[in-house]
Amino acid sequence: YLPAFMFSVLITAAQFDFMTRKLSNQKLRLALLTFVLVGTLFAFIYLLPLVYGTEIEAELLGKRKFIKSWNF
Repeated sequence: YLPAFMFSVLITAAQFDFMTRKLSNQKLRLALLTFVLVGTLFAFIYLLPLVYGTEIEAELLGKRKFIKSWNF
């Protein structure tokens, strides 16, 4: 999966550059990039116990369900 991951990282960076290229305000572009990076880091930390199967309290596990029909 590592080659696919590296390809997706490169494509994501290129897509972000393509989508924000026409913004004349570089501070706005940097703010959008910061928002995307912080959001990605938050999602990684939030979903870390589910992805790697580490121990988590049952109450916290129930709160991490995005869809109520998920069975875990």
